[in-house]
Amino acid sequence: MAVVRHRGKESLLSLSENEFMRMMMERAGSKQWQEVLYIQNYIVTPNAIAESLIYKYTAPVDLANPKSEIHYSVRQFEEDDVLKRDDIYRYAQKVCTIIAYYMSRIYNIVSPAERKALP
Repeated sequence: MAVVRHRGKESLLSLSENEFMRMMMERAGSKQWQEVLYIQNYIVTPNAIAESLIYKYTAPVDLANPKSEIHYSVRQFEEDDVLKRDDIYRYAQKVCTIIAYYMSRIYNIVSPAERKALP
């Protein structure tokens, strides 16, 4: 579940997972994206009822070669149910990695190394 706040509006828009994915598929230049102030993601877990978790996501940049392509690997993570039960911070990292990957593909975000290779 996600909550979206739009510019100039007092209320928040609550989205289901499917609605959020549809929103993510909107083209980059659409009016919808110009009006989004922030997106807040909610994760429902069996162990955490009404607890807050703040997770600051940083893309997995290769510090030895920071201009190289960023690789978002979701395969490194365990199954959702296991992470939700055993390691909520790692689950938050997985969710953020998926969102970052989708945004990089939807908006054609490329690393400096990839940009140099473009015609």
